[in-house]
Amino acid sequence: MVFFTKPKSSFAFLMLFVPLFHCVALFAEVSTAIEDTKDQTIQAIASLLFYMKENIESTSQEDSSDFPLKFEPAEIEFLWTRAVAFYPALFPLKEAYEKAHYINDKDMLKRCEKEVHSIWLSLNDEHQLFSEPLNKTLAERTYSCKNIVDNPLINNRIKKELAPHLLPVNSKITAIADQIFQAARVTFNSQTLVEAGFNILYKQPRSFIIVAKHPSLPDYLIKLYFDTELRIKRNVPGWKWFARRCAGANLVRKVIKKKNIQHFTVPQKYIYVLPSFHAPAKAAGVDPKVAILIVQDMQLVPKEQNYLAWRSKVTPEILNELYIIISRANGSSYRPDNIPYTFSGKFAFIDTEYPFRDPDFKSIRPYLSPEMCQYWDQLVKQGGPL
Repeated sequence: MVFFTKPKSSFAFLMLFVPLFHCVALFAEVSTAIEDTKDQTIQAIASLLFYMKENIESTSQEDSSDFPLKFEPAEIEFLWTRAVAFYPALFPLKEAYEKAHYINDKDMLKRCEKEVHSIWLSLNDEHQLFSEPLNKTLAERTYSCKNIVDNPLINNRIKKELAPHLLPVNSKITAIADQIFQAARVTFNSQTLVEAGFNILYKQPRSFIIVAKHPSLPDYLIKLYFDTELRIKRNVPGWKWFARRCAGANLVRKVIKKKNIQHFTVPQKYIYVLPSFHAPAKAAGVDPKVAILIVQDMQLVPKEQNYLAWRSKVTPEILNELYIIISRANGSSYRPDNIPYTFSGKFAFIDTEYPFRDPDFKSIRPYLSPEMCQYWDQLVKQGGPL
């Protein structure tokens, strides 16, 4: 029989735990290696999705010379190999896609792209924030907001979608917003907005959003739809577009934090529900809106300076970070107007209303210097930094 005896020294006592330390270190190394491989897989799939989408579009046209990046067969095979190495379930899709490409079966190509997109989302942890339970959020934030309780314009579905993005009740911004919007129906039209002290900066022609600024909120911009605005972008109500913008911004923010991104930032975005007691009745020419969007003012440089920054300040390190963000956070088209340069010296992701689209690696190309464009193309074709 073997008995445990007390070690004669502290050194001997510590030696009993050396194997445990080794196990912990080994586990950490394995976990890091798995995470690195997973990152490479996500990035490889992102580039594949871009290639697949562009390839489908180019096969719809007789002239494919507009295809922004020419992928060689070996480069496409390299991306598939990186992706399949971590996720073997992609191999049958690879074979199906290659067969569909050979016989130019557009329907099958699209189905393969859709399936690969689903796998990309399932592997990408950042997108899981959209499926997190909202019970706690609803209890803590929605029903404590006096503008939501008993609001006839807001049903339970709207409450659930707005809940994760509501302006916190105890925020100083909330108190200021209450002072502004509870006095009268500020958002009825341009006249009521100006009378409430707002300066209208511009009107967005495609989204129909009004961007304004109030002296009581110097660090923020207000985005809203007038009650007299009857146009609806893509038949999606304005409050839903606001929720998507908040979700997209949170997704980019999570990637920036997790990947220790240094050259990019994203504004804080909050939804403020308008008081219902001032809401006009729905009638011809009037569609009362539910909420506004309060966005951090990122202090953007002038347009010409922004384009110059993308042409002259971008480095390989910046493009590495840009690729990582796009391959994980996705979003809408990426041009200097969507990721403008700021006076703080960072590029800001201000356009975040499409967090579920396929990655877009082509829109930024024309705005880069020839040298950086060449580097970017290589980055995309190899699935990010190696």
